[in-house]
Amino acid sequence: MAIRKEKLLEKIVKKDYNNDLEEILAKKAFSEEAKNLLLDSLYKTENAYKDYKTVKRNVPTIEEYTQNIMMSVKKCCDSIKVIKPKIGEIPTYSIDKENKKIECFPSAKQILYALSKIQKHDDIIRVEPDFINYAMTNVLNIGNCNNSIEPIRDFNGYAWSPSTYDINDFYCNLIYQDLNILSNYKLIEEWVDNNDDMIDYYELFKTDLEKKYSRQFQKEILELLKTISILMECKKNKLYKEEVQKRKKDVKKELDAMEDKLNYVEEMSKLKKKITEKIRKIDIILSDKEKISKEYENRNKGLPLSKKIFSKKVLKRILSNEREEYLEELKKCNEKLNYKSFIKIKKEYEYEYQYLILAEVKEIESEIENRLIHLQKRVLQALKLNAKNSNNRDQINNIIYEIRYFNLLPFDSKTKIKDVSKLKKMITTTMNVAIEKAYELKSFNEIFKDTRKNVDVLKNIFKLKVIKLEDIELKILKEKDEFFVQFFDDDVLDEKIKLDMQINKKDLKIRLNRKIKVFDL
Repeated sequence: MAIRKEKLLEKIVKKDYNNDLEEILAKKAFSEEAKNLLLDSLYKTENAYKDYKTVKRNVPTIEEYTQNIMMSVKKCCDSIKVIKPKIGEIPTYSIDKENKKIECFPSAKQILYALSKIQKHDDIIRVEPDFINYAMTNVLNIGNCNNSIEPIRDFNGYAWSPSTYDINDFYCNLIYQDLNILSNYKLIEEWVDNNDDMIDYYELFKTDLEKKYSRQFQKEILELLKTISILMECKKNKLYKEEVQKRKKDVKKELDAMEDKLNYVEEMSKLKKKITEKIRKIDIILSDKEKISKEYENRNKGLPLSKKIFSKKVLKRILSNEREEYLEELKKCNEKLNYKSFIKIKKEYEYEYQYLILAEVKEIESEIENRLIHLQKRVLQALKLNAKNSNNRDQINNIIYEIRYFNLLPFDSKTKIKDVSKLKKMITTTMNVAIEKAYELKSFNEIFKDTRKNVDVLKNIFKLKVIKLEDIELKILKEKDEFFVQFFDDDVLDEKIKLDMQINKKDLKIRLNRKIKVFDL
């Protein structure tokens, strides 16, 4: 009876989603094709979402996910044009934020990605200096866009098949999933949405990491996020790299000058006098009509018509703006001449410089990969700690799902995390800790009398793409002189794996060739 009620409730909820979206679409000047594409994407999401939530665990509710799609359509998009693809053309999209327009191929994944991207903010991280903010914002935004299509990209309503085909930037996607694992989906989603200007989500994220792990762990994660983001932006954005390199030269020049304090103070004093004199001259001009007229003539002399100042009123505004800029420069000079401010500014330059020099890295792809691998090690460290600290079956089962999901994340177009050679040792340790804890909490049925053998067999579940791990069964079989473990999902053979261990029948707590449930439910 309870199951029938649950199914009825699901149908009502699905009907409400469709009705809500149809009401929004009725007010939009979209083509029928665009409307049908949106309804199709919602239908596919609904079909896949239960499996998505089962596999990934730390995700929004279907209500939250669907409301986000509908809000994007309602607030950020006034026009969707469906483009007819040519033969062999790769599916793509384009967005025009200012005019709230989307163009895309007739693909549910492409339209969801475009809807996610069109609502993104360009400044979501309150970190100084700006070039760090810019790079980190891009990583989170791209990662979130990839995350938004994951339910229909990797799930089809009956199977989980982690795909690499529709991932736009593997590293951004991986970093975003790392953050979800380290923190929680709600904080990361709200951070990217940045709907409340009064909340500093970056600080909330820092606090969350320190509370869950440690201050040192938090510092390591943030340092890796900053450096990887800058390196990735330098790699793909030539203009960004050039601007960072230019800023590096300016900061280096300032730091070199600061090393000779006496000379630096002398130069600052000279500069202060020059700026003060410029301000004085502007004040004299602004207070005398004849001088304004003369300045007006001097500035316009020899200029083409397109660059002339067309009135003395405009000139006064220009002079006032210049005066404000000089006052700001004068303020900076005064700060640098104050000892406490001098020390503070020097430290700020030194802090900035350590990130600016990343623009000079020669083997940039290799450097990104090395730092990204280091970040994955920290994620594994967190998963291992969470497994150790689990107090009940629900907690350890969730961690097992998270480790399995993490293992099967794509590192790049050809490699899963589980296949990255520099991570294999730590992955094995993390899996072992999780399985040992699961046995301690009576979550798994015993296969062998020896715990070590149980661990060696069951670490293979982290390779399985079964939706619900609680449903899997296994059996141990012998063929000639070799032993194998077979995993089953609803009587369907999922995988057969050779066991590289010495097995005596007396070691077994189950019968050969007889299936048992892996989880003790």
